[in-house]
Amino acid sequence: MFTNRLDYRQEKPKGALLRGIDPQQEPSVTRISSYLRESIYSLGPLEEEEQRRLADSILGRLSHPKARAEKIPDGIILGASLAQQLDVRIGDTVKVISSEQRMTPIGDVPRVKKLEVIGIFESGISGYDEVLAFADYRLVQKIFRMGKEVSGLGVSIRDPEAASEMASELQQLATGFLSSNWADENKSLFQVMKLEKIGLFLILTLIIVVAAFNIISSLIMLVAEKSKEIAILKSLGATDGSVRRIFVFQGVVIGLTGTVVGVILGLALCWVLGTFNIIDIPPGVYPGGNRIPVLIDWYDVGLTTICSFLICMLVTIYPSSKAARMNPVDPLRYE
Repeated sequence: MFTNRLDYRQEKPKGALLRGIDPQQEPSVTRISSYLRESIYSLGPLEEEEQRRLADSILGRLSHPKARAEKIPDGIILGASLAQQLDVRIGDTVKVISSEQRMTPIGDVPRVKKLEVIGIFESGISGYDEVLAFADYRLVQKIFRMGKEVSGLGVSIRDPEAASEMASELQQLATGFLSSNWADENKSLFQVMKLEKIGLFLILTLIIVVAAFNIISSLIMLVAEKSKEIAILKSLGATDGSVRRIFVFQGVVIGLTGTVVGVILGLALCWVLGTFNIIDIPPGVYPGGNRIPVLIDWYDVGLTTICSFLICMLVTIYPSSKAARMNPVDPLRYE
């Protein structure tokens, strides 16, 4: 259930999104277990077994069946940024105000429910951590007088790429309801990423073009410097093809050396950025921490390497052809 409500503690009100979940089923549908913390100040990821025990403890407390009989306050899980803004810790109490009104001797007043903070949710995405709160769906139904109804359902599928198609099918089956998926909700982000990739492609293309012109100019200068040697070789019987192959080989060596060195340095830089916290990213920009996420796509690496090498071979055609067409008489005329 997704309902905008107002949480507050003392004089600090904060709008939030209270989501009702089934603590027993939620871990099998979402990754909530890996995002649960016992403090708003995380010291880093826990070991897998420790994280599992922590999640089981928090989710088990969320659905405590004897809470009412033992007078244990109902629990709530707050987003890390939301908890910081409310200035609450584990064990503190927050009040949830419902927009539903109830009649009292002094008039209509909002429904208020006190809940104990039993866990912290930290996904690393500020859009979630600043507004999300979780409670048992039965408790949420009771707070907002929904009976057995729900205001929404979350669906998890194995193939994330099929989310749009699945949302369309669900929309056709459930008339009167709206369906959305992660691609639609983050459409603007993907558009920005697409433009970013186009920009990176253009920059990479310009770099390769500049490198290609450098190779051409280097070979042309080499042809001019070695004109006498070329003339002597042709005078001794060297064919145009053999002269051409000499300069093609020279260009290939230059291009291959630059390509290999560039790939090695690029991979080394990716490893350094992914391993060491050299560039500190503000919290909430990237999920999972404050380091730049690095993913090496070997297909892209291989394609870029092959294309760079082929371009280096192509740019040797003009200088090598110029050397092959050289008249041996001209360089030796004044010798």
